[in-house]
Amino acid sequence: MTIDFGPSAGLPAGFASWRSGSALVRGHSPSKSANWFGPALGALGSNRFDPPRPRTLNDPGGCYLAEGIIGLLHERVFRGALQPQVSRTTLSAHHAVTEATLLRDVVLIDLVVATAVHGLQLSDITAPPLLAPHAPLRYPATQGMAGAWAATNASAGFAGVPGGRVDGILYVSRFGPAERCVVLWDLAHGALRWGSALPLGAHGGLRAACGALGVREVP
Repeated sequence: MTIDFGPSAGLPAGFASWRSGSALVRGHSPSKSANWFGPALGALGSNRFDPPRPRTLNDPGGCYLAEGIIGLLHERVFRGALQPQVSRTTLSAHHAVTEATLLRDVVLIDLVVATAVHGLQLSDITAPPLLAPHAPLRYPATQGMAGAWAATNASAGFAGVPGGRVDGILYVSRFGPAERCVVLWDLAHGALRWGSALPLGAHGGLRAACGALGVREVP
């Protein structure tokens, strides 16, 4: 999987290109499709880079993917509470995983190596959610950024980027800062070729991922 950053990708600092042919993984409920760019119209999203208001026709939908199974486990399963062991049966009952291959290079806002270009620090991106019942947004900082960037994208306003538009946002998991993740906006819908969904407990990469995390697999 190749990600080129800034000038090495022919882009300004603060942007990155994830190369065509790379495979990403999408975690989702077993009963749901992986090919979903949310939140639904009219709904207020609860994910890190969702629009900062109930989604309108002017707001892009987002599809969240990870570079590998370790990132998926951090973002979807453990959520900062690493467990000594996991059951493959339980994982499969609650989680599915689908691989998606990039059919073209995608251009991304880089929040991995050039956060300072955007006036940010890692702590701005990895801040925990606001869980108070009356909190207007779960992630006010990053959802606000995403809303501003989406507006810039709509007007093709990213200077130095081909066409003035990006396909999404590259970031690191707040639970595993070495794990790269991406939210692709729905304008990149056609850039993904989806594979078949698998129960997470049956994925061939699970054993190696658990081993790297020091987590024991059990049936």
